[in-house]
Amino acid sequence: MSMATMANWGANFVVTMSLLTRLNAINDSATFFLFTTLTLVALLYFIKRVPETKGLSLQEIERQLARPSKPASDPPESCDAPAVQCSIRGGETTNRRYHPDTATRHRRERSST
Repeated sequence: MSMATMANWGANFVVTMSLLTRLNAINDSATFFLFTTLTLVALLYFIKRVPETKGLSLQEIERQLARPSKPASDPPESCDAPAVQCSIRGGETTNRRYHPDTATRHRRERSST
């Protein structure tokens, strides 16, 4: 919420500081056409890129926004290591390859932090 408030104040500051300069540089209708165009571009961006969260719980929103990514240290799928079932955020499960060196390194990294 604080980020949205900060963005709102920042946008208002930019409009306030640039309005008189724009009115003097170009005529009134062109200035408001410019701001209308910028508003429509922002609206299209939000419609296309920001997911709808109305009626969703925080857990559902987190699940929707979370993108499980494959760590760079995972061995390739063609590895001869046995597959183990792992759980991912949200209760989903997947089969991953177990590699002893990777597991030992991850344990060391977790214990050192």
